[in-house]
Amino acid sequence: MSQSTSFTYRYWAFISYSSKDKKWAKWLHRAIESYGIPSQFVSHPTPAGHPAPKRFHPLFRDRDELPAAPALGREIQEALLASRYLIVICSPNAARSQWVNKEISTFQRFKRHNRILALIVDGLPNAGDDRECFPEALRTTEPLAADARSEADGKTNAKLKLLAGMLGIRFDSLRQRDSHRRIRRLSYFAVLATVLLTVMGFLSVYAFYQKAMADSRQREAMVQKQQAVSARQKETIARKNAEENLYASQISIAWEKWRDNDVSNAEQVLSQCVPELRNWEWGYLKRICHLDLMTFAGHKTPVWGVAYSEDGKRVAAIGADLLVKVWDLNSMSEIAAFGAPRKPIYEKDGVVAYAGNAGIAFDPNSGELATGSTDGSIKIWNVDARRQASALAGSKALPRAIAFSPDGKYLGAASDDETVRIWDKASHALEWILPDPSTVSIAFGPGGKRLASLDCHGRVKVWDLTTGKVIAVGQNRIKAVAASSEFLHVALSPDGGRIASGSFFNVVNLTDATNGAELRELYGHEGDVVAVAFSRDGKRIASGGDDRSVRIWNALSGEVILVLRGHAGGVNDVAFSPDGERVISGSADGTVKLWSATAGRECRELRGGKGGLIKGVVFSPDGKWLASAGEDTSVRLWSTQSWQNSITLEGHTQVVQTVAFTPDSGLLVSGSYDGTVKVWNTSAPGQPRTIGRHQDGVYGVAISPDGKRIVSGGGDRTVKLWDAMNGSEVFAMPGHGDDVTSVAFSPDGKRIVSASGDKTLRVWDASTGSGIQTFTGHTGWVCSAAYSPDGGRIASASSDGTVRLWDAATGVNVLTLRGHDGTVRGAAFSPDGKRIVSVGQDATRRIWDALSGREMFVLRTKDAAVQCVAFSPDGRTIATGDWDRALRVWEASQFRAAAGATAAEAN
Repeated sequence: MSQSTSFTYRYWAFISYSSKDKKWAKWLHRAIESYGIPSQFVSHPTPAGHPAPKRFHPLFRDRDELPAAPALGREIQEALLASRYLIVICSPNAARSQWVNKEISTFQRFKRHNRILALIVDGLPNAGDDRECFPEALRTTEPLAADARSEADGKTNAKLKLLAGMLGIRFDSLRQRDSHRRIRRLSYFAVLATVLLTVMGFLSVYAFYQKAMADSRQREAMVQKQQAVSARQKETIARKNAEENLYASQISIAWEKWRDNDVSNAEQVLSQCVPELRNWEWGYLKRICHLDLMTFAGHKTPVWGVAYSEDGKRVAAIGADLLVKVWDLNSMSEIAAFGAPRKPIYEKDGVVAYAGNAGIAFDPNSGELATGSTDGSIKIWNVDARRQASALAGSKALPRAIAFSPDGKYLGAASDDETVRIWDKASHALEWILPDPSTVSIAFGPGGKRLASLDCHGRVKVWDLTTGKVIAVGQNRIKAVAASSEFLHVALSPDGGRIASGSFFNVVNLTDATNGAELRELYGHEGDVVAVAFSRDGKRIASGGDDRSVRIWNALSGEVILVLRGHAGGVNDVAFSPDGERVISGSADGTVKLWSATAGRECRELRGGKGGLIKGVVFSPDGKWLASAGEDTSVRLWSTQSWQNSITLEGHTQVVQTVAFTPDSGLLVSGSYDGTVKVWNTSAPGQPRTIGRHQDGVYGVAISPDGKRIVSGGGDRTVKLWDAMNGSEVFAMPGHGDDVTSVAFSPDGKRIVSASGDKTLRVWDASTGSGIQTFTGHTGWVCSAAYSPDGGRIASASSDGTVRLWDAATGVNVLTLRGHDGTVRGAAFSPDGKRIVSVGQDATRRIWDALSGREMFVLRTKDAAVQCVAFSPDGRTIATGDWDRALRVWEASQFRAAAGATAAEAN
């Protein structure tokens, strides 16, 4: 192919190279095509006869080694023809390549010898050996050669030499221009970098500022969030404190209402207490607001009189409207109603008044019921037939008091005509008309031979019914003659020797029935005493009055046995059941209440055996037993079902100070002043097993939660750990400086706490016996120590008059409970850990909120100091051992509503 052939230059250069120098070819291709020609050389005439472009583009570079062939392919020849320059990459590889040599030869045939440029990348030109870098066709010419190797021109200068050759200018000129351009470019880039750095600096400062502002806003947001959380927490705490304060106030108000005999309002206050805050004190008040066994309602007017049938199966009541109702005590239902209601003498603005009282009484023989009538007669009712059986004619005045003689032979009635009439019940014959002005109550003596009467002036008379003469007269104190005096009652003791009568000086008067002399006044009521009744054995007296309470008295000592509260109005009449176990009361509130005359009190008093001070108490984990340790050297087990002393364990020779049950309730451990620790089998009581001894009295024992170990503390100032199975001593823990008064295991069994007369508590490692901590802070003997159910706190009681709560892990005194006046003998946690009960020499049992330390309730007895205390496993019963030798049990109703219970059910 000749140069004269018509064609168009498409490439500025053809790069010829061996495939082994491919990397150099790629570099060179990019380097030349990307080089911007200095502006002063653009359009400059080149050796190829064309003005210089801004860039030498495009170049042709054969991408693959040509396959073996006798001649170059058409494509390569056309590319060589269309290229203004030939650049040969020279190396020993190129020198040995026939194709590179053919490409040079072909380009030479186009008469372009002066436009062949060489780039040496390896070897030597014209070396004539293995180092030869020029292909054979290039050796006969002297092409412009540039050496790209670092020890020669280097890549940059080699590139510039080739470009200078293609431009047809001197290398130095291009290099200087290129250098100037690079400097300008570097200056530009420096300025640009400066500007960029300035901008970046500004942006960095701005970004820093923005970040600082963002951080500030974030911090502010965090502070606001924390403040909001803190405010919510404070609000929650404040609300909780307010609720707790309200609850404590409600408990106090309910207690005061109950003590004032305003039981209905006490219950109303209790019903308003938040269910979640209710605890033992709420349950206790709830229970004593319901000491009655049954309430019989139905009367629409005040109940004036009540009566108990001789067989104890029925009770009857008469209202101010003279309606009579009878209830069966087996079914607790109304079985009869008699009489036609009379109209009141006054009725206005809700105030209703009736003329005169009316009596009611059961015939002890026939079971018939006698009631007074407005026509002056005594109506006799057959309760079973629900009809009137007969009537006894009397005066025209209303019989205000009615009584049968104990043998049922005689029936007496005191009427408004200022007489007392006595009939023979069987014959209806009138035996006596006794002139007795203003008589309001009568009662027969034994055998029906005597009659006691009380008038509204407080005079008590005793009549001999064989002669109809007054044989004794007594005078009770009375404030004034009043309309209410017609409700006063009189009762004659079963032996006929004493008369009990009501009065307006808040007392029950006891008078000698033989001579009218005053025997005693029973104080306790807080209002006029209206109703009185003797029990059949004469040992007790029941009374009721305007203070809405019923009181049961010891008829010999005059001490109050029970105070029964629940009526919403004054109590107008009372009556004992024939067996003396129950008492009924009729009230101005229109109800009749049935009470236990022996139980249902604020607390139970358990006494037994030889007596003596109760030194220790504990409930069995299954709740079936209450064990007491006594000064009489015995341990007594009381059934929590019957509250009877079912088992007495005897074996110690001195005072038993402390007791504890195993977790399965099968064994009981006791510690005594005789220095021994004994184990008893509660299911098969017999001789105990002695497992250990102290050199002095044993004052505290406890059993590990797994039942395998027993810990004891005593007067020898040591704490000892015993194997519960074989009785061997595991180790002793000396360290206290005085008697060890109490010991307890932590709930997990890993720790033991001991209290001592040295004013300290010590915590021991139960596995090694090593001392862990000593708690100091009490200023007197530490009498007891107990772990909270969760093991997080320890409560201690001291002779310094305080109960202290300690953090069990750190020993920090977190709360100090003050309120006792004198030594605090014991303290115990409730099973839920929310309450602490403490007892002391001030004869009180104090209930505390275990979290806040607030005193929630106080249980008092007269003068008996309290020695020890225990909570039952269900948290509803507190037992205390008192210095008057009584074991007292204080019970609460359910105070936690079951899951899913409604508010009504919770109340």
